[in-house]
Amino acid sequence: MLRQIEPNAIDVFVNVASFQEMPDVAVDAYFSDIDRVTSGAFYILQSALPNTKDGMTGAYPVRATWKEAFRRPCRHLPDYFEAMYLTR
Repeated sequence: MLRQIEPNAIDVFVNVASFQEMPDVAVDAYFSDIDRVTSGAFYILQSALPNTKDGMTGAYPVRATWKEAFRRPCRHLPDYFEAMYLTR
């Protein structure tokens, strides 16, 4: 359904703990859609560890055009991080 959303229609996109269950190719596809539909900010809270069983390296494909507002370890979840990127 994400591909049906108009470009820049979302002010803030949030993803919590789902990308670590996907292979890198699927995560990259999501990041492309997030870049297309988000006109403000993207918040992410994810595992900082790779998930080799599911094909996730732990390297999230942040777009070069995004500005990092913050990236830090998550206080209440060991081995997780949270970050906010300004997409436009």
